[in-house]
Amino acid sequence: MGGRDLSSSSVSMLNRFMEDSGMTDLGFSGSKYTQYKELNGRVVMKETLDRAICNIEWKMLFNEASIQNLPIVCSDHGPILVKLVARYKIRKKAFRFEKMWVTDDDFLEVVSRNWSNSINTSLHGNLE
Repeated sequence: MGGRDLSSSSVSMLNRFMEDSGMTDLGFSGSKYTQYKELNGRVVMKETLDRAICNIEWKMLFNEASIQNLPIVCSDHGPILVKLVARYKIRKKAFRFEKMWVTDDDFLEVVSRNWSNSINTSLHGNLE
């Protein structure tokens, strides 16, 4: 069951483009088809039109990325979900208190304002 026939020249052009640019297909999980058409309640066409491709640099940066073809719900095309997992995790820097800060004229006011905002935000977040 399929739609229009893809010419071998179109497929060759895509393959040549991918090879010339160092691109690779990421594969997928989920539905095999990314498009379908119905006529009188009967499926008359199923196609795999959409793909996710990348170069080697991207693949090294997101080595655990995965592609999922989601169900076709509101359209004749199904969405593709790209789940990214970066190879390098960004770590939050530890807070370091600088002794010189206490010499600033606005020190107590800044600490007081930010301390109360922090407490209110934390309490509000815990109550919801």
